[in-house]
Amino acid sequence: MEARSFDLVLMDLQMPEMGGLEATGIIREREKDSGGHIPVVAMTAHVMKGDRQRCLAAGMDAYAPKPVQPKTLFEAIDSVVAGAEDDGGVHAPPAPAFDAAEALRRVGGDEELLLKIVLLFQEDSARTLAEIREAIDACDPARVQRAAHSLKGSVGNFAACGAY
Repeated sequence: MEARSFDLVLMDLQMPEMGGLEATGIIREREKDSGGHIPVVAMTAHVMKGDRQRCLAAGMDAYAPKPVQPKTLFEAIDSVVAGAEDDGGVHAPPAPAFDAAEALRRVGGDEELLLKIVLLFQEDSARTLAEIREAIDACDPARVQRAAHSLKGSVGNFAACGAY
């Protein structure tokens, strides 16, 4: 952002070197000197009560939960780019525990590809669950959180909103 200007920032909350809340704080501090304002849209799997408010309090302009739903993301972007207000509500995930039609749509209707992704998930989720168990045994909450976040993101790829 120091080398180029941007119209919008899509900010993940969990990043390897610096969290999205902290990064947004730095952006907002720099804006105090420049006088500008870059819209920041929170992109996060954090969809618990209060997470949206925490993002907005940190200086983010809108909130788009993961797994990313194009319609929700475009609405969030439109709201900040057009200067419209965010509607104030968390966009709730669909009701079914697993939406097979949505999962298939996400892979362009390719059933064979979806099956391959499911098989890869089965292998990877076993490793991730083992990582979570090891982290729990080691009393390492940061490691538990990283592994659980990874697992949650993988589950979200299947439109398995009931897993949240």
